[in-house]
Amino acid sequence: SVGSGSVLMELDMTVSANSKVLCWFISGETDRPDSNDNPKTIIRVDGTAISASTGTNHWFYDGDSGESNFRIAITQSALSGTLSAGTRTIEVYCDVVYNFQNQNEGRLQVMEIGA
Repeated sequence: SVGSGSVLMELDMTVSANSKVLCWFISGETDRPDSNDNPKTIIRVDGTAISASTGTNHWFYDGDSGESNFRIAITQSALSGTLSAGTRTIEVYCDVVYNFQNQNEGRLQVMEIGA
């Protein structure tokens, strides 16, 4: 499971009854000083995880290769189960706090899939 961390991105979306949401997240370049730890991210709908607690993480470089920080892009995707009608809170949660680098903003794309 994902430990104590932070919500990286969040949005509210109104969905129809019996639909699902397909979510895709990419962080852009992130930075965690002096760490080689692999981040664990999950996508949640109304606080319930719809993805595993590990994402696909692309490593740019780390302190072992002459740089002082560990820089990565985090990607994650998930498909929810069937939802009831109403406004849902969709969020990407990470077990650690990362700093976004070089003005690269994270992106969360969500698509509703009808019944």
